[in-house]
Amino acid sequence: MNILLINPASPKGYHVMRSYSGGYGDMIKDEDSNDESLIKFPPIELMMFATALIKEGYNVFLKDYQIEKYEEESFLNFILTEKINVVILDISLPSLRHDAIIANNIKRLKEDIKVFLRTNIKQPIILKKMLSLSKADKVLFSDAVNDLSMIISDKTDVNTAYLFQDSLRLGEIKVIEDVDLYPIPARNLINHNEYSFPNFREIPSNNITTLHTSYGCPHPCGFYCPYPLAEGKKVRMNSVDRVISEFKSIQDQGINSVILRDPLFTFKKQRVIEICNKLISNDIKVNWWCETRIDRLNYDLLKLMKDSGCIGLEVGVETGDEFVMKKEGKRGLTLNKLWEFKQWADNLGLHVIYLFMFGLPSENRLSITKTIKLILEMNLDIDEFNLSFITPYPGTEFYNTAKENNWITKDYEQFSGYSVVMRTENLSESELQEVFELSKELTSILKQKSSKEFNEIKKNYLKKLDEWVYAASNS
Repeated sequence: MNILLINPASPKGYHVMRSYSGGYGDMIKDEDSNDESLIKFPPIELMMFATALIKEGYNVFLKDYQIEKYEEESFLNFILTEKINVVILDISLPSLRHDAIIANNIKRLKEDIKVFLRTNIKQPIILKKMLSLSKADKVLFSDAVNDLSMIISDKTDVNTAYLFQDSLRLGEIKVIEDVDLYPIPARNLINHNEYSFPNFREIPSNNITTLHTSYGCPHPCGFYCPYPLAEGKKVRMNSVDRVISEFKSIQDQGINSVILRDPLFTFKKQRVIEICNKLISNDIKVNWWCETRIDRLNYDLLKLMKDSGCIGLEVGVETGDEFVMKKEGKRGLTLNKLWEFKQWADNLGLHVIYLFMFGLPSENRLSITKTIKLILEMNLDIDEFNLSFITPYPGTEFYNTAKENNWITKDYEQFSGYSVVMRTENLSESELQEVFELSKELTSILKQKSSKEFNEIKKNYLKKLDEWVYAASNS
């Protein structure tokens, strides 16, 4: 049996990152980026599926149209020429309609072809739309990976969703608790030189791969964050030996850099210490990057991470307003801790990206300006921070709050993580759109840091921020 795994091209005019936001996906407009600044990750979940299917004796093809140019006619001809029996296609929230149309076209090509959608999204309203638009046979969740043969042959519906007489049916959800049972991704199926992570500064930004060493996050920012929703609040960790084995395999394949996709890599500090020490003792020379929380780091751990190959990390800050930070942002973080961490990272020469978010429910105009002013006070370059907008992902507690209060102004298919899709109690949709423009202006200003006029430009921008706050207090 011939099986085709597909990571679809992005919708026209956009760049979609389907693995971001726990697999809900992020999407940016092409005009807000250039090709050199785009993050292009290999479709790691499809590669895990490939390993499981190859082990069962299937003939597997993998097509990544984020890399390969997509032409519908040649794509459909490939399915016919190679006599493809089964197609498994990645789908995300902001690209839902686009991805579903591709699946629908495949389904109409051959009567006997089976089409499956792979996603981490489990919310019934979204699953029903996916299936209705695509006419796919089933949706597959990530933990279906070790039951794929049984699912394809209709012997089980575990970890799947499907339509029966226009009603959504969910199979039994069985979480793989021992994540060492996840297959090692079939990295040999793709050319890693085609993938890139521009945040690698002093080394080539291509020839990369991604790696999960753990899944899930228990922290209360799950109120709005989709990672606990997609991966669970319980942290499921690979054994240290499994992590080192996969690093060795990556090095043996000549891949020079790894982005760890764990939501919270340093959840257990002792485990991270063991991983770092074994990377050093096994002479593994692979650069790596991770994401974690500032309150789960200290200087000694950061130094050991650096010594073992870590060249950078992402940490959530969310807001520059300490009241909002404590109430609904990164609880456990303070501005003093943030500045202390920045000093550690700067001293060690680690590249840090600070993650900020606009639109938390308690935020107002003053809160927003505190965040922007913090970025300026930290003297961050444009590749040292990320600005996103609060998004009410279906299934989160925040979605329920936003829906009850009629805050949501856009359909969930427009939930890209980088667009205004709602209002809050303190900020109207138009005010948040003004914040969007202010954030674009901030980025534009920081690109001029080396110019003689920078201080004057910055001064005028700060004055504009203060006037924006003042206008609201006097309206």
